[in-house]
This record gives sequence, C-alpha cells and structure tokens, in this order.
Amino acid sequence: MGDRLLRYIALFFILTLWHSNASAYLISKTTGGADIKWFTSSTTYYINSSGGPSNDIPAMQAAMRAWTAVIPSYFSFVYGGTTTNSAYGTYDSSNIVCYGPMGLTGTLAENTFWYDTSSGQLVDSDIKFNTDYAWSTDGSPSAYDIQNVGTHELGHSLSLADLYNRADSEKTMYGYAAAGETKKRTLDQDDINGITYLYPDITAPAGTITINSGASYTTAASVTLTLTCTDSGSGCSEMRFSNDNSTWSTPEAYATSKSWPLDSGDGTKTVYAKFKDGAGNWSGAFTDTIILDTTAPATTASPAGGTYTSAQSVTLPCNDGSGSGCANRLYCLGAGCTPITSYSGTINIPSSNTLRFYSTDNAGNSESIKTETYTINIGALSITTSSLPSGTIGAAYSQTLTATGGMPPYTWSISSGNLPNGLNLNNSTGAITGPPSTSGTFNFIIQVTDANSDTATKNFSITIQSFNCRILRTPPEYFSAIQAAYDYCSDDDTIQCQAVALSGDVLCDTLNMSVTLKGGYDANFTSNPGYTTINGTLTISNGTVTVEKMLCR
Repeated sequence: MGDRLLRYIALFFILTLWHSNASAYLISKTTGGADIKWFTSSTTYYINSSGGPSNDIPAMQAAMRAWTAVIPSYFSFVYGGTTTNSAYGTYDSSNIVCYGPMGLTGTLAENTFWYDTSSGQLVDSDIKFNTDYAWSTDGSPSAYDIQNVGTHELGHSLSLADLYNRADSEKTMYGYAAAGETKKRTLDQDDINGITYLYPDITAPAGTITINSGASYTTAASVTLTLTCTDSGSGCSEMRFSNDNSTWSTPEAYATSKSWPLDSGDGTKTVYAKFKDGAGNWSGAFTDTIILDTTAPATTASPAGGTYTSAQSVTLPCNDGSGSGCANRLYCLGAGCTPITSYSGTINIPSSNTLRFYSTDNAGNSESIKTETYTINIGALSITTSSLPSGTIGAAYSQTLTATGGMPPYTWSISSGNLPNGLNLNNSTGAITGPPSTSGTFNFIIQVTDANSDTATKNFSITIQSFNCRILRTPPEYFSAIQAAYDYCSDDDTIQCQAVALSGDVLCDTLNMSVTLKGGYDANFTSNPGYTTINGTLTISNGTVTVEKMLCR
C-alpha cells in the first residue's frame, strides 16, 4: 500500500463568503471514484495540548462524542490520551491533534489525512489548529471555539468534505466559522446522513433470552422473560417474540424484562426473541426453554390395599406424564397420619395397617394424600418339621428346621435339653449341622420366635449310632461289622475299624478285588494306636486283603 498513499489537506476558513444552493453532504473520493474512509469501526486520536487553550482535551472529547453518538452509524472516535508528538501531516500511523502557527491567512484549522489511492482506505489523519488566531473552549465571542471547529475537523477525518453553499451554513461541515460560534458542536441531519452513508450499521444486534431467571420448570403459563441486547453500532431499539418461530408479536421498544404467555398444555416450551437496532437490522432468533407443568403427579401403591395372608412389601410408583417428573414421595403408616417419611424403596407392612402417601413433582405440584388399607391375616406360628433323622459318630450331619405362620424372620433356639455332642443349631436358619462325636439318643425342645416375638416349641430327639467300621471314602461309609463293610467294598477300598472286639467270622471271597483292612482306630478314626480283635475267623478265599493291626481269636 505504501507506494499508493496520497496526502489530502482539508482547510477550514474564517467566515467571509456566502453562496446559495444546499448540498446534503459531500464525500471525499479517490480519482477512481472510491469513497475515502476508514476500513475499521473506530480510530484513535492523541492530543498534544501544547499551544492550545485550557480545557482543550474535554472540548475535543466532546467533539468526538458528537460523531460517535450518531445512530445508525457504527463508527466511533476513541481518545487515546495525551502525546508530545507534533509531527503534523506525517504518515506515521498515529493520529494527532496539535497546535501551531499557520499565518493569518484565514485558515483556522487544517486536517491532513493519508489514504490508499486505489481502495480509498484511510490510514492516518492529523488535525492542527492555527495558533495565530485566538482560541477558547467556552464560546467566548472574541475567540474561536475548539469544540465547534474540532467537530468540523473530525468530519474531515471521516472523509466528509466542506460545504460552501449559503444554504448549508447551519451544518457542521459548512466550511466557514465565526468567532464565538458554537453551532457546529451539534450535528445537522445532513451531517448525520453523511457519516451514516460512509459507516452504515449493517450488523444485527446480539442478545439473550432467559425464562423465569433460568428455572427449569414453571406451573404457570405466564412467564417473565429476562432479555439482553448488545449492538456496537446504532444500539438496540425494538424486540419481538414468538412461541413457534413463525408467528411473531408486534415489535415493541426494547426492554430488559417482558411478561409473556406460553402456549397451553404441559410439556417443554420454547420462547423465541428477536432484536432490532437503530439501523433497522433484525437479529436472528434467540431461544430459551422451560417445562410447563400444571398437573400434579399420580402415585399408586403396589400391591393395592386389601386382605392378605402374609406380610406385604409395598412400592409407590409415580407418574408425572409429560411434566417435570416426580420429585418427592412421602408416606406414613397409621390411620389419619401425616406423610412425612421420604420413600426410598419397599415399604414393609407386617401386620394390618393403613398406608397414606402422596407425591410432588419437580415443578412443585402436589397431589392429594391417598390412602390404602391392608388387612394381614397370618396363621399361628408353628414348627412344621416332624422329626429329625439319626446320625452316625464322625459322619457329617445336616438338617434344617422349618416353621410356618407368624411373622418372619424366625429365630431358633433350644429351650430345654441338648443336641448330641458335635452338633450345632444356627439361630437364623434353623440348620442343625456338624459331625456327632457321641452315640446315644438325645432329647431336646426346639423353640422358634417370630418378628412379633410370638413363640412356638416342639420336642425332638436325635439318635447317634456308633459304627465300629467304615470304608474310607468321601464321605465315609459306616458299618457295624467287618463283613458288612467288606461286602460293600470296591477294588482298592480301605476298611478302618476301631480298637474294639468284634464277634463273627469274616469271609473275603471277591475275585480280583484288592482291599486293605486296618484296625486299632480311636472313636473318631483319626489315628490307630491300638488293635482290633476279631472273635472268629478271617478267611481270604479270593482277591487280595492287606491286614494291619487286626487280632483273631
């Protein structure tokens, strides 16, 4: 761009001549016809007050505001602060306002700007006030007013040219001024039209819409909209609304709050808002959503109230349809009670009772309290196990007691007598387990207690048999005599016998079967330090029998 820049000087004169015929506004153009203008939305000026009157900076700031405030133009002047730079008319990309002598030639001030001769882009602009004339900032009749002339010179900075026709004398861009004059401080409509032509606001506003301060739900169809609108150009002026993005309300003056009716019917609702700026640009639609919920939820008890023969586990399913969803479910047990307990799962009703409950949804709608009555007719508590089987010393024993009626859970205990040595009763399950270690018949009374502390008892007995021999298997097989154990054996089995005297002959005659016969074991078959005596004969006619610690008499 550097080799295409051109310097342009605009002069401002003392009022001496009058002409006829008005011009609305004039634009400085390149030789190719392009408008000379800034290609940005703002430009910054620095002020060198040296040689100027007091309060010249506030006066120039006021001049800048006169053009910046124009609607619907987007352009603005920015005050960048003071400077010592006095290089007026130099292309240095720094826009300055300064003071200096220029001779008593009738020129009050001068604006020199640099622009691209092809595109018309302004790149630098300096303003200089002629100190050979007297200046003031208060409209003194004996001096020229800084704000008055400064507003005119800033018009040149925008690329508005001087007007010299007599009919244009009230306009800021009129090319002459008189001492004490202040009328150029205020822009004429033609001045406004000039900046608007060069820097039109074509950008639509931006905005937001929030329903009921961002609430997720509402129980009323009338809501409050909170609105924001920003527009760096001509400012926000109007707004309009819709519930379907098709049919829109009549435009009205922009405000930050608006009462608005939602469409009827529960469910998710969307409200659309559009904003218009002072230049007439309408924005696209901005939206927010909210759930309209005017209907209370519906809660049921499952199973429903009625007459039952056992305790009931009741759940409270809740349905809020297309509304905001169920939030809280409260219940209580007892006729006329007030539901205050939060429902979190199954409600146990072990005996006849009244269940009262209700729900609220997320929007705050509450249903009326509902009541279900449960009549629980449970049979008397009794032990249903009829008898217990016999056991064998050292052999695993397992039997579980059962009961009916009453209110579970049950607790089991022995109210009288004792179990055989080695057996134990599980108080929670009623299981009798363990390897008995003592033979004999054992009598005892079992008691069962339910959740209501009702009890039932029953007499039982367990007979533990003492078998002197066993086949070593998993689990072991027990026998009272060696012959019975041998007859039950398979190949490679081992028969273990306690250290006792056994009567009767033993015949081992199974073809091709190998058996080991060990004697001398203690009562629990854990070791065999002694001997087993056979009061009879031991005959081996077939197969193989390995004999350890056995005596025959």
